[in-house]
Amino acid sequence: MWLSRARGLTVTPPWAVEWYVVPFANLVKPLASMNEMWRSSHQPETPTKVKSPAGLWWGLWIVGNITAAIGSLIERDATRNGFLDIYQTAHLFLIANDVLMIGAAVALLWLTKRIRMAQDKLFDEANF
Repeated sequence: MWLSRARGLTVTPPWAVEWYVVPFANLVKPLASMNEMWRSSHQPETPTKVKSPAGLWWGLWIVGNITAAIGSLIERDATRNGFLDIYQTAHLFLIANDVLMIGAAVALLWLTKRIRMAQDKLFDEANF
């Protein structure tokens, strides 16, 4: 919910959160919101000139979800047909998914901490 309280966004606070559940838009808009929040937090005067590291988090998240879907499909087929080697392949995809999701979680924690610190700094500067 912290996403909805950030200052300097052009997207309205409810939509900053709701984009995560809108089909197809949830593949692009959360990243756009996070990029905008990073940029407006770190250099509000010229936000277009600031590079956002949010793509790393989003890339790990998307690829992780794809590997989970592939692993689950392979596992389902292997279970039906009883092929042990295919079953092992499915688990390699699922292990890769775990690694990618842990990476995405670490990247998101780092990203949110940096945004929070920048937003706090902007708030302090505005009040003093």
